[in-house]
Amino acid sequence: MVGVFPHHPRQHFLQHIHGVTEGMRANRWKWWWLALTWTIWKQRNDIIFANGTFNANNKMLDDAVFLLWTWLTNLERDFNTHYNHWSTNISVGFSNIA
Repeated sequence: MVGVFPHHPRQHFLQHIHGVTEGMRANRWKWWWLALTWTIWKQRNDIIFANGTFNANNKMLDDAVFLLWTWLTNLERDFNTHYNHWSTNISVGFSNIA
C-alpha cells in the first residue's frame, strides 16, 4: 500500500528535514525530530506497559518542547534562552539561525 506516511523511520526523518541541509538550523530540526519521536515513543510505552491513557489534553508536545530545550542548553554553547521564552516562541528558534 502506498500512502503519505513513509514505511521506514529513516524516510520519515529525511522527509522532515528536507530543504535544511547544513548549520545550526539543520541540527535543531534533527534534534526536534528526535525529541518529538522520543516523546511519542515514551507515551506509547506508558500506554502499553503502565496502563497509561492517551487523551487530547495530553502534554506530549510540551514534553517534546522541553526535551529539545534541555538538549539545546547542553549542546549549543551560546544557547541561553529561558524556557518560557523558548516555549512560547519556538518558531523563532528555528528561523533566526544560520
